[in-house]
Amino acid sequence: MSSTIGVQNIAHTNGTVAATVDSSGNISFPAKPAFRVFKVNHQSVNNGTNTLVTWDTELWDIGNNFDLANNKFVAPINGIYHFDCILRFTANSGSMDICRLSAYLNGSLYCDLIQNHTAVNQLQNNHTGGGLDIQLLANDEITMIGYIEGTSPVIQGIDDTYGSRCWFSGHQVA
Repeated sequence: MSSTIGVQNIAHTNGTVAATVDSSGNISFPAKPAFRVFKVNHQSVNNGTNTLVTWDTELWDIGNNFDLANNKFVAPINGIYHFDCILRFTANSGSMDICRLSAYLNGSLYCDLIQNHTAVNQLQNNHTGGGLDIQLLANDEITMIGYIEGTSPVIQGIDDTYGSRCWFSGHQVA
C-alpha cells in the first residue's frame, strides 16, 4: 500500500510556513536558524588573555538569533547545531608564538577549535579556524573566544563584502 500527500507548504495554524516543497521535490525550511557575522574593525586584545571576539556586521541572520550587541548566538529551540569560525590573528614584528580559537557555551569553555603554537617569536599573522557540531537547549549561548601571546596582539577585521578574513557562522542541523 502506498500513499501520497500532495502539499506545497507545511505551516503552523497561525500561517507561519515551516517547510516548502517545490515542483522538483526539493524541501526548504525558511525559518531554520542560520547566521553569518564578520569583523570590519580590528580588535586589540591583551597579551595572553582569553578575549570575547566582537563582531560588527551581520551578513544574514535567519530567525534573528544572533545577538550582535553581545556577540553571541542564542539557540531558539533544542537541537543539533553546526558552527564555523575563522579569525586572523596578528602581532607586531613576528612576535606571536601562540594563538587559539575556542567555543564557549553559556560563558564556559566548551572546546578549543584550534591552537597554533610555534617557537617563541616565530609568527606574525595566522588565519586560524575550526568548526563543531553541538547539541544545544533553547536559550543556550555560543560565543567565540580568541587568545594570543605576542606584542600588541590584534584580531583583524577587513571591510569586504563577505568578511573573508574573520567570520563566524552557524545553523541548525537537526
